[in-house]
Amino acid sequence: MRKFASLLILTSLAACQAEPEAEQAEMAGAPDAVAEAADPAKEAASTDPAAEDADKANAEAIDSARETAAAAACGSADKAIFACKVKNGKTLAVCASDDGKAEYRYGGDKPELVLSGGSWASVPYSGGGEQQIRFTSGDTSYIVFSRMIRTSFDPGKPNEPAISDGVIVLRGEKFQAMQLCNDASATPVNYDAAERFLAPAEGLFTEETIRADPDD
Repeated sequence: MRKFASLLILTSLAACQAEPEAEQAEMAGAPDAVAEAADPAKEAASTDPAAEDADKANAEAIDSARETAAAAACGSADKAIFACKVKNGKTLAVCASDDGKAEYRYGGDKPELVLSGGSWASVPYSGGGEQQIRFTSGDTSYIVFSRMIRTSFDPGKPNEPAISDGVIVLRGEKFQAMQLCNDASATPVNYDAAERFLAPAEGLFTEETIRADPDD
């Protein structure tokens, strides 16, 4: 199961000049709870000061890594709505400035693709939910997503939620590619920032994000 971070805390792009279709595809990622019964040992561990300190230090380290990754992706003066690195080592981000402009950025040290004019949608699921941010260039859509689904519905067992973050590329309504975030420092879609900087939409833009779900 993929490591996950909270979705509910829960990427920009007015198109710069359109890239050639083949280059767009590469840059976007073309194919390249029910509680358990009380366990005395777990309860003891949960009240162990040393364990609590370790958990706190780990959480702080993750938060620091996320802030560093977001700053690198968006710049210190921008607000990171979403940020992560994908499997090829490039950065995927949605960033916003105080003037209200939001951008989708993809690339290495310098963005290879920048789009603006994004819109945002959010829906709840049983035991999870999903947020999507869409940017367009011509007939191509880049849909950044943070998705959490419940993977267990057995009575008396945990929900075992699974989370995924990444981008789906559509040409028209046809699936072209998907790139998933693969680092623990990923910053999922920030709900408050998305609501502030992006135009709202009714309903998700695509159901293709189901491709990111773990295999049964």
